[in-house]
Amino acid sequence: MLHYETFEVSTDLPAVLDFLRLPVDRERLRCAGRFPQVMPRRSPVALAEGAFCPEARRALDAAIGEVDAEFKARGLPPLPLERYRHYGHCPSRN
Repeated sequence: MLHYETFEVSTDLPAVLDFLRLPVDRERLRCAGRFPQVMPRRSPVALAEGAFCPEARRALDAAIGEVDAEFKARGLPPLPLERYRHYGHCPSRN
């Protein structure tokens, strides 16, 4: 089980390549290792706290919580919730 937020090029990339039965190119791994913190190539969009209505935010938080609980129940690594900037910040129902 790999999580994008905790992906390590030096250890996880070779494991992914092995899983996909692709050859491991050591020079490519060295190159990838020089840029371990490269962000995805999409334009940065700042999510405002109000990007979702409160009901949608609660539904998303509940779904994330259910996935995390299922991972833990199956003995898998939990989701890195501390890295989810917007998780658990839904407004109250009042």
